[in-house]
Amino acid sequence: MVAAGMIACSACALTLPPVGVAAPPPPAQTAPALLAKIKLLGHPVARLTVGTQVRVQGMAMNADSKQHDAFLSATLFNGQGSVVGHALGKAEDLKPGRKVAYTLTGSVTAASWAMVRVKVTRVTENVGGAGTD
Repeated sequence: MVAAGMIACSACALTLPPVGVAAPPPPAQTAPALLAKIKLLGHPVARLTVGTQVRVQGMAMNADSKQHDAFLSATLFNGQGSVVGHALGKAEDLKPGRKVAYTLTGSVTAASWAMVRVKVTRVTENVGGAGTD
């Protein structure tokens, strides 16, 4: 199934974003159990900064026993469910049990949106026995 606003290519098994909207790069694989340890709190807030640039802010918490860096991706949707923007960023050095504010930056194709969805796409630092970034 293809999400609203996305274009599917049946010959090459790809789903592409609408023209003019840059999709975030595919993340490196992170175990789903580790992704679930990064909790996104409350509701993210998106604001236009300059022109078509957007800033998405929110709060995240590390529910793991180790410090991590969490890569985040936001997708902005209009009232019809079509994608009108993306933003990317990272919550760095999330200490165990701590809450931290994050800021994602990106761009939009419309001056307004109805919904912002943020997800954790990758977790690094202290993963699989590796203690560094």
